[in-house]
Amino acid sequence: MQNVDYAALPERVREFARFHILDVVGTALAATKFEFAQRALNGLASMADGGSVTVLGMGAALPLKDAVIMNGILAHGLDYDDTHPGGPVHPSSSAFPCALGLAEFLDRSGKDLLTAYVLAVEISTRFGIATNGALLKSGYHTTGVAGHMGCAVGAGHL
Repeated sequence: MQNVDYAALPERVREFARFHILDVVGTALAATKFEFAQRALNGLASMADGGSVTVLGMGAALPLKDAVIMNGILAHGLDYDDTHPGGPVHPSSSAFPCALGLAEFLDRSGKDLLTAYVLAVEISTRFGIATNGALLKSGYHTTGVAGHMGCAVGAGHL
């Protein structure tokens, strides 16, 4: 995936990605108003030692791994995040927090962030589709498994 960059993404894909990012950020911001968000932040912060990566909408920063987890909790917490029915998988709730956290941590550009996000969504969605619902039927949340695959690719790109 090293040869994939922002310029290689079709404009239509970049435009859809921007809309999906707006959607997942809006969903995450809405989740900050619920008690589960503050409880999750308190729990993660109690185990963290400092941190510099932004937690969306909560005026807090955590270590990279904790900020990514917290932003994922916010992104999926209300269950209004995007869904690809072929998996079924919620690609943005893992892809965006991972790409955002790493892009901030590594001081990467917005173009790098968007490219990593698109790669993560592509892989997690395709992985979810390839399982043809078998993960869900076996008791696994498809997003939890497929999202890891997408995040690994997005993180590797960054």
